[in-house]
Amino acid sequence: MNHIREEIKLLREAVECAGKNWEEFITFVKEKGATKGMYALCSNDTGWDVIDEVAQRHRYDDTWVERVVWRALQRIESGLDTKEFD
Repeated sequence: MNHIREEIKLLREAVECAGKNWEEFITFVKEKGATKGMYALCSNDTGWDVIDEVAQRHRYDDTWVERVVWRALQRIESGLDTKEFD
């Protein structure tokens, strides 16, 4: 779970830096050494839903954010998109 915590930290920093600007966001995570999971999180609608959620609720504790990111990564890995999951 430590890698999830690192991705959450990077995700929060990227959201604060770039918001929803895709190019700035990707540049930021690349410069910071994004993990495979972070690239997956940024690569589809499920991931962007999570990014929006974190951006809107960035003051929530890490445990809550960790669960949100973990669920998103599980959905991405299993091939479910947002519409199928919701």
